[in-house]
This record gives sequence, C-alpha cells and structure tokens, in this order.
Amino acid sequence: MAPGLGNQLNKWSNQSHLFFIVKMIDNLYLVDLLIYMVDVGLYLIAKDHIWWIWACT
Repeated sequence: MAPGLGNQLNKWSNQSHLFFIVKMIDNLYLVDLLIYMVDVGLYLIAKDHIWWIWACT
C-alpha cells in the first residue's frame, strides 16, 4: 500500500468520526430542544390550570 493512500484513508476515517460526533451532538441538541418544548408546554398548561383552579375557589 502506498504511504499517500494510507494517509488519505486516515483522513477519511478521522472525518467520518468527526461527522458521526457532530451528528450525535445534533441529535442530542434536538432531543434537548424537544424536552425543553415539552417542559414549556406542560408548564403553560399547568399555569393555566392553576389559574383556573384558583379562579374557581
């Protein structure tokens, strides 16, 4: 195997690892965003209900 080819393969494997890590971070970010949105939604619903319960008593 030519030394140049080995270096090229190393570069590609490093880039694919980086790409994989970036994809994972992206996915984690999306999951965090989803959880945050659900939390905000639940908070808004609870807030409305607390207001509604307080108004009824």
